[in-house]
Amino acid sequence: MRSIKSFREYINQYVALKNSVGVEMKSGICTLLQFERMANEMKELPGISKNLMNAWCNKRPDESSSNRYNRVVYLRQFAQYLTSIGIPCYIPELPKFSSSFTPYIFSKKQIEIFFTACDQFKPFQTNYNASYFIMPTLFKVLYATGLRLGEALSLKSKDVDLYNKYVRIRESKNGCERIVPISKTLADICRTYREQRKWFVTRPITSELFFIKKDQSKCTNAAAYGFFRQILWQINIAHGGRGAGPRVHDLRHTFACHQAYWKRE
Repeated sequence: MRSIKSFREYINQYVALKNSVGVEMKSGICTLLQFERMANEMKELPGISKNLMNAWCNKRPDESSSNRYNRVVYLRQFAQYLTSIGIPCYIPELPKFSSSFTPYIFSKKQIEIFFTACDQFKPFQTNYNASYFIMPTLFKVLYATGLRLGEALSLKSKDVDLYNKYVRIRESKNGCERIVPISKTLADICRTYREQRKWFVTRPITSELFFIKKDQSKCTNAAAYGFFRQILWQINIAHGGRGAGPRVHDLRHTFACHQAYWKRE
């Protein structure tokens, strides 16, 4: 008679199998451990009943359709694995998910105007701990590499290799570490910023972060978005409001369309 393991044991077994074939499961583990807590609260044992699966698949308050879809996908795949090893599970249909959002793709001319405005920006009022001095370099990094804003703001100085021309991303959305090559042009821009920040930032610099405010604290997403909106206003690019864009993340989409614009040397 087959012994019944706990959900945790089956999750570990499943993750080990995925890792053995090269599938990264960092995000999936978090989701499956959340499911385990629900199963324990409902006092359910493996497999996965229709009642438990439906409870998991229900849309949560203020949850986006994409997040719900991803949750269901992870558990559906886990249920299929359990079924394959002889543990009956209810397999749900995937929820319908579609997005009508269209990313804003900046033209090359708009990008040139945007960066000129960044370089010439003068704040309306003086704020000792403002982060505007990092913004020209920050946005050039976003455009020239396709990094997410959070990834760029979390970069550590040791992970920005300007000699070998690459940046190492340790804190990514999917939990996967990766190396992103950069052009000589961008490396020179980053090198100039690194030298200039010695005069902007409280000395000596002790922060590990590459992008830092004057007090060496981390720049926030909100500060970057505020600067982004000011520049859009200055160069007469209309902003459609929350969720309508252009968004900072659209620089990532624009990078995908303009890769040839920054020639890697």
